[in-house]
Amino acid sequence: MGDPLAFIVGMFSHMALSGTVCYVAGTYGVQKTLPVLLVIELHGLFANLVWAYLIGHVAMASIHKISGDMRIEAMWSLESGKN
Repeated sequence: MGDPLAFIVGMFSHMALSGTVCYVAGTYGVQKTLPVLLVIELHGLFANLVWAYLIGHVAMASIHKISGDMRIEAMWSLESGKN
């Protein structure tokens, strides 16, 4: 998948852009047009992907903690290779 940080930043960027389009469309009263409805659907898809990404990371961190592979402090450390 590539860089995880780039993925999450991209998802938030897509959500921000699609959310802005939805807001502006609502302001001008054109939220029921086909292009805006498609953007609203995409916004919902991006939101679900971000939630799945967040929940997956919490689940994987919990599994690491329970299995004893890594301490939470090491997971949150900015130092490279610290266990």
